[in-house]
Amino acid sequence: MTQIPARTAKHQLSDMPSRIAKCQKRCSDLTEILRGRVQLDTNMRVKGIQDAQKEDKIETWMGAPDTSPNYNAAREKHQPDTGSWFLDGSTFATWKKNPNVLLWLQGGPGCGKTILCAAAIQHIIDFCDSKLSTGYAYFLFDGRSAEAALLVHEKMIRSIIMQLARRCDGIPAALVDMYNRCERGLRQPSIKLLQDCLSRILEAFDRVYIIIDSLDECAERKEAARIVHDYAGPSIRGKASIAARTAKHQLSDMPSRIAKCQKRCSDLTEILRGRVQLDTNTRVKGIQDAQKERDIDIWMAAPDTSPNFNAARKKHQPETCSWFLDGSTFATWKEHPDFLLWLHGGPGCGKTVLCAAAIQHIIDFCDSKLSTGYAYFFFDGRNAEAALLVHEKMIRSIIMQLARRCDGIPTALVYMYDRCDRGLRQPSIKLLQDCLSRILEAFERVYIIMDSLDECSERNEVVHLIQSMVSGESGKLHMMATSRLEPEIMRGIGSLSNLQEIGISAQLMEADVRLFLNARLDKSDAAKWTKAQKDMMKEVLIGGADGMFRWVALQIDRLMKCRSELELVTQLKSLPRDLNETYCRILSESPDPVALKRFLQWLAFSKIMMTVEEIAEVAVIDFGENDSGPGLPVYDIRRRYQHPRDVLGVCYGLVTEVEGMVIHR
Repeated sequence: MTQIPARTAKHQLSDMPSRIAKCQKRCSDLTEILRGRVQLDTNMRVKGIQDAQKEDKIETWMGAPDTSPNYNAAREKHQPDTGSWFLDGSTFATWKKNPNVLLWLQGGPGCGKTILCAAAIQHIIDFCDSKLSTGYAYFLFDGRSAEAALLVHEKMIRSIIMQLARRCDGIPAALVDMYNRCERGLRQPSIKLLQDCLSRILEAFDRVYIIIDSLDECAERKEAARIVHDYAGPSIRGKASIAARTAKHQLSDMPSRIAKCQKRCSDLTEILRGRVQLDTNTRVKGIQDAQKERDIDIWMAAPDTSPNFNAARKKHQPETCSWFLDGSTFATWKEHPDFLLWLHGGPGCGKTVLCAAAIQHIIDFCDSKLSTGYAYFFFDGRNAEAALLVHEKMIRSIIMQLARRCDGIPTALVYMYDRCDRGLRQPSIKLLQDCLSRILEAFERVYIIMDSLDECSERNEVVHLIQSMVSGESGKLHMMATSRLEPEIMRGIGSLSNLQEIGISAQLMEADVRLFLNARLDKSDAAKWTKAQKDMMKEVLIGGADGMFRWVALQIDRLMKCRSELELVTQLKSLPRDLNETYCRILSESPDPVALKRFLQWLAFSKIMMTVEEIAEVAVIDFGENDSGPGLPVYDIRRRYQHPRDVLGVCYGLVTEVEGMVIHR
């Protein structure tokens, strides 16, 4: 009887090592699984929060218009079984099956193009919804709408990008890259950036369907047509005694080994808990930092002058400004820090266009250099927004642009925010300047470009700031400024020892003016003139320009309205001498001088920038200038413009539109 327990114990002891080993392995495996699941869950939840926040910020920044109301309205007008000749036809089937084909529906007004378009959109939506690798987007231009976004081709590109982005699994990398290139939304993207982003997003799909309605109602038909044209073209066991002794030895040591194993398990659990806690804390801190970044952004209220930059880039003619960008003075400024490059010239000589060209050159130069910062600011005396006139706002804008080039929120910016009771009060000029100086230290090299110093309402203050920054000999600051030759600026900047200046003269600008005129005379409205007549216009305008780009642009537009050679010659012989005389002539020859005067008054005295629709609404108020006699202003809806953008025609030459806002020149 006594042998049976002995054999049983012996059997159990012989099996103990493998059982312990299995237990330890199981414990190890469970620990790894737990660690992996906790890590994965933490990563996914935190990343989900961060991605959702970034997605919201990008969507707000893009400001893409929603044309689904137009689509829904057209669908409501659709009668069952109508449009089948189109949707069931071979042409639509071929387009649907074969990529890189443009299907163009054309017809007169009221023939049902928009309803057919909406039917095609619904067909494509139904066809694509179950195909995750297929994208679709649509845009309906609408000339009846008071919303300028439904008339501009740039808004169409933004809308298509955002619709395709929503078909992607997460935020497309191309959209994030564009957002980051624009200092995480501090400035608006150029047309080229938008087009590049759209091209990259298209590559993420196996197939993409894009439907655009009413191209003829786009205010920029040629640009929209060019976009359509561009996008349509084309991977061990021994003896029992030995085993018994081994088992007895192991059994005698078992309690201490179990205790050690338990302690080790407890220690590992604490380490794991600590690491998970650290990882969670780090990621939660990232979320808190993102929230603080938004709080600081709101508190700083830095103005965005990227609309001015984009407007100036839009005026830029290819190959112009090369005399400046390829010249030795600009090259020296770009390579050597601690001196100021000052461009000065008279009104209308193209300083802002030159400045914007330099900014684009520096952006392209710096984008791949993480240790290099850049920022720019456009003072704008035409703008109703006071933020574009004050040098303090310029400092805020430069700080925030440089902050977005840093890896996280700069310590100097957080320090200033905390010193101001975490945003409860506003910083002084000295605090802002100290913050800017400390942020500059974080870079190996910094480029700062400012346009139109003469339009700053505090010229002495901004000149003093430039003097102190350039004289600091930081070994990293490259500063450039443009202005007219105003006395305060000449005294302050002209006295700097480390100054390089370029006076923009007629001789320097002649080649650019000629390139501009060649491009302008190649447009369709100039086709009626012979080569000899065009040459005559060029020579007279270049001779009278005196370097005034703006003067040339206004004269050539007026000359294009001439109906005969005699009228053309007469106009060329009586050209206004300068911009002031040009503006006086525009005012005196206006077909509706009362409305023109009223529009300009509202623009001049408005405390905020006005949209095209808002300034056009001024027309509905009868101020009694005509036959209604004296008295209080009267609201008369009959005076409302059927097309709000007609206001730009009334004010032609005196105002310009910048991203939907009207500003006087």
